Parts: sequence; C-alpha cells; structure tokens
Amino acid sequence: MLLTLSLVIAFLAGATDLKLGDIQGVEIAVVGTLVLSLVSTRTQLRLQGPTVVIDTLPRFLLLFLALGIGSLLSMRLPFYPIPNTGLLKQPPWATFVRLVEIIISVSTMFVITLAIGTRPENLKKVFTAYVWAAYVGAAWGIVSLVGWLAGIELPGATAGAIPRIRGFFVEGGPFGLYLVGALLIQFVRYFYLRYIGRGEFLIGTALLVVALAGAQSKSSIMLALLLVAAYLFVTKRLTAVMLLSPLVIPFVLTSNIVAGVNGYIESRERFSVLALTNPEDYNLVMGRVMASILMPRIVAEHPIIGIGIGNYSLVRNDPALLRGLPQVAYWDLPSLGLLGYLAELGVPLTIYVMYLYLFPFLQARKSRPWIAVLSIYPFGAALFGVQLNFAYPWIIMGMAFAALAIDASSRRLPSALGPDWHRTSDIREAPAGMGRSA
Repeated sequence: MLLTLSLVIAFLAGATDLKLGDIQGVEIAVVGTLVLSLVSTRTQLRLQGPTVVIDTLPRFLLLFLALGIGSLLSMRLPFYPIPNTGLLKQPPWATFVRLVEIIISVSTMFVITLAIGTRPENLKKVFTAYVWAAYVGAAWGIVSLVGWLAGIELPGATAGAIPRIRGFFVEGGPFGLYLVGALLIQFVRYFYLRYIGRGEFLIGTALLVVALAGAQSKSSIMLALLLVAAYLFVTKRLTAVMLLSPLVIPFVLTSNIVAGVNGYIESRERFSVLALTNPEDYNLVMGRVMASILMPRIVAEHPIIGIGIGNYSLVRNDPALLRGLPQVAYWDLPSLGLLGYLAELGVPLTIYVMYLYLFPFLQARKSRPWIAVLSIYPFGAALFGVQLNFAYPWIIMGMAFAALAIDASSRRLPSALGPDWHRTSDIREAPAGMGRSA
C-alpha cells in the first residue's frame, strides 16, 4: 500500500496547479499517506530503511527548526497585507503555512525512499509514474498551445505574444524545470536500466522535448547544461567539457536566452520610468523584474535571518524597499532561485539549504554516474528557480537515495541497477533479469 501511495505522489507532483482551494493535490496525497501510516499497520511508514536517507533526518529536523525560528523572528517586520486575500495569506499565518508546505514537500522524499527500499522493481514503478505524469502534462500543454493558436483558450498554455506551454503548472518556467527532470529519468530508463523499449523512448522523448521547447523556459536550459556538465565531471571526461564549452556559446547566442537576458536588462534600466508611468501594468510592476530589484535590497537589509519563508509578498510593498516605485494589490511571489532563498532565509540558512540539496550528490559522486547526475538535479532545480515547497525535486531526491541504497545492497549483483557507466562498452547490455519491457 505504501508503494501505491508513493506512485500517486510521484504522479501528482506533475500537476502543481491541481488544487483543492490553496492546497495542492500532491500535498493532500502526502498528508493522507502520513495519516494512514499512523493509523494503519498495512501502510505504516516506519523509520527503518536505507541508512543513507535515515541519516539525513536530523539534518532536516534542524532545517525545520531554523525555518520556524525565522518565521517567528519575521514578526518584527512591518507587513503590508494584500487586500482581498484569504486568511492563510495574511500575517502572521502566511509564513507558518509556507513552513507546513515545506515540511510536507520534504516528507515526500522520505516516503519515496522508504517505499522503494532496496527493490529495483519498486524504483522502476516510481520512475514510470513520474515520467507518465510528465507525458500527460506535456500532451495537455501541446494541445492547449495548438488551441491557443487556433483561437481556443485552453488552460494548459499561458497567454502572450507567443503562448507558453505550462501543462498543469502555474507557468512555463517551473514546468520546464520539471520536464528536464522527467527527461533525465527517461534517458536513464532507456539507455542504462533498459526499462522501456525503443518505441516508447522515441515517442515519449519527442513529446517531452516539444513541450519543453513550448515552455520557453530559459532556466530549464541552464539546468540541462548543469546536468550535462555534472555527467561529464563524474565520468572524468574533462576533455569533453573543454571541447564542448565553445559550442555552448553559439547555442546560447542562437537561443532565446540572450533575448531574455537583454529584455531583463533593458527592463531594469528603464524600469523606474516605466513603473512610475504605468503603475497599473502588473506585467511590469510585478514578477521577476521587480523582484530582481527588490530582493537585493531585502538581502542588504536582512542578510542574516532574512524576512522569513513565504513573506516576500507581505513586505514587497514597504515604501522603504520600493523607494518611490508603485505598490501592488495582488499576491506576488516570483521564483528567482538563489536570490529568492537569500531574501527569505538570509545568507547562513541559504547556505545550509543548498548543502541539503547537494547532500545526495556528495553521497553519490563515487557511485554510478547516472545516480550522481540524478542526485544533483534537486540542487540545480533550486538554483534556477524551484522553491522549497515544490515537491518534485524532493521526489527525485528520494529516487536518488533509493538508487544509492539499491546500488549499495547489490554490489554482489551489479546488474541490479544496470551496467556501470564507467565502462561505456557495457551501455547497451541488458542487465540480467531486468531486460526490456515488451
């Protein structure tokens, strides 16, 4: 039963916009799993499992304690509540609601790892649930994009000069980061674990790549480059890194990254004038450009303890921060990756959080390269914009921990997790007992 619930969690992680009120479907599934684990012996979640993940529990308890202290200390700040928003988005509740969301999201990592245990067949099922959720989101996004181009408004894409695919996410940026993780698992499933056949790999990968292109997520491109660099690093292919580095330059120049960066720079340079002359243009005075101006000011004012998790929207209207820029009347919580963490958590706790995101990679760097690359995904996702309360990086972290545990327990049978990537001649060998699916 615990494995079944973990499959539901892995699937729902691909639909952050699927909510009951303000509560995500994946959060409901996690809370339900935790409740069932307390009342039912069949689904009981015991703290017995791979040592590599059990040993992380004190580290995360320390994180929760630090976040809670930060939330309490944030009560010192002057808040500027957003009108016509629910009680849970008002001070002092907003920061504590975000803390609960983070605890729930981190819990997905423990649920996934303990549900998989040291059984490769369980890892295969969780991989499958995660990727098939990405298939569904990608297909819905593509259909919605086609609908927009045909004049039919569908919610799987966002409006704009060129609509962006967002699947079951709020916007294209986080959806793109999610798809990069799904593509990583897709490649592992086909090339190294031989879990799927050529047909599913080609069709599924094409679907994910088209959706990723339609999401127009610049951060997802940077994340993909980070994963490639990590793979080359752990396989000690430094020569390949040096040879491929010059190729990145024309790739970046011909992509929409430069246009996006130039747009941000131009927006920042003209921002004060534009904001003051167009205070009702919420595409201008809200979002990443405004946050890229306000968050450095927040970090400068509160470098040690930040403003408390989830409090950006409640302090961003502070006249001392705005310095003449217009206030807004809507909830504004953009994802700016590392800068966002620094603003809300402060420098010391941000460093600790990044250490926790990197912890699986530190454990896996001498393991199979595919496990190491899977392990660094959560860190890269956070670096490029995913917030602490999003479940899908924690789910992939749980998969990575489980893969580490399986690898450690099956050294006497190396084929349990597929051929060793260090021996490239073995890449196309199907491991014993785990051949291709029909």
